[in-house]
Amino acid sequence: MKSMWTLSAVLAAALAVGCGGSKEEKKAEEKPATEQQAQAAAAEPTVAAPAQADLVSHCLQMREQLALCKEQAIDLLMDERAKANPEFAAKVADANQKATMRTDGLKELEADGLGPVEERTRKCTEVASKVPAQIPQSMMSTWEATKGCVDKPCGDRINCYRPFVAASMAMMK
Repeated sequence: MKSMWTLSAVLAAALAVGCGGSKEEKKAEEKPATEQQAQAAAAEPTVAAPAQADLVSHCLQMREQLALCKEQAIDLLMDERAKANPEFAAKVADANQKATMRTDGLKELEADGLGPVEERTRKCTEVASKVPAQIPQSMMSTWEATKGCVDKPCGDRINCYRPFVAASMAMMK
């Protein structure tokens, strides 16, 4: 029943959810699925998760693609996180906090998408190892759609990733 929550959290991490905020704040958001989320996950058809090698490869690609459009990507990530998390929304309502978190998030995006490949691969392998064998069909479809986002102009690329980011962040409520 926690597979939908786990996958969403894992795939959101794969996106380099560099939304600013401390690692402690992000870790505090990782909580068990609510009863409603568990029921929704149980009711939805599942499919086999992608192979770990595919998850790692896609994670690396997504992080790189977002880093190449980091100015737009950080806005997407922060906006969707604020929609899903009232505590985060309250923090970014303060212009000074938002600016600081945005600066921190930009650094994270760059490091996670363009930093040393060994470190990026390690992080993506860690993320991929947490994906359950069966995942909700809707999440798989959303994940598959992100493959078409590669190398689009930044505005189009960010809009292409938006449904996946929104679904992932919404599951982290």
